[in-house]
Amino acid sequence: MSQTAVLESVNKTDQEFKGMSLYEIKFRDDQTPYITWRSPEYPITFNPGDNVNFEVTGEDKKDPAKKKIKFLKSNASSSSAPRNGYTPNKTSAPRRSADTNRAIMSQTCLKAAVDFFKDRQNASLEDVSNGTRYLLAELESILDDSSSTTSKPAIPKDFLDRLPN
Repeated sequence: MSQTAVLESVNKTDQEFKGMSLYEIKFRDDQTPYITWRSPEYPITFNPGDNVNFEVTGEDKKDPAKKKIKFLKSNASSSSAPRNGYTPNKTSAPRRSADTNRAIMSQTCLKAAVDFFKDRQNASLEDVSNGTRYLLAELESILDDSSSTTSKPAIPKDFLDRLPN
C-alpha cells in the first residue's frame, strides 16, 4: 500500500552490496526508521521537504524495526517541483543525434536488402547496394514527407514488388 510523507532526510551509509548503496530515510512526523538500496544509476533525487510517495516492501533482516521502502512515481507536486509545470522524464533514454539515427536507418536498409538477396541465385553485391540505396532514399523521403525523387534502381522486380506502396 502506498503512502505519502514529507521527506526529512536521506543519508547514504557505508554499506554496499553488489554495486548498491544503503540509504537511511527519515520522514517528518514519523519515527519509523526506513531504508532503501539504490544503485548509482538510479540515485535518490528527492530533497528534504519534498512530498514523496513510497511503499513499504518489508523489514530489514538484520534489524526488523527498520522498514524497507521503494519510492514510487508521484503525480503530486512537491516543494521542489520544476517551474512552469515541466517535469522531466528521468526514465527515458537521451535523444540520439541525427547522425546516429541515419546510421541506424542505413543498417536496417542494408539488412533488409541482404536478407532479400542472400538466397537468390546470381545476386550480386551491386544488387544489395542498389537495394539498400533505394530503401534508404524511400525511407528518408517518407520521413521528410516529400515525394520520392529516387528512380528505381536496376534490381529485380520482385524486390520492389514486396515493398509497400
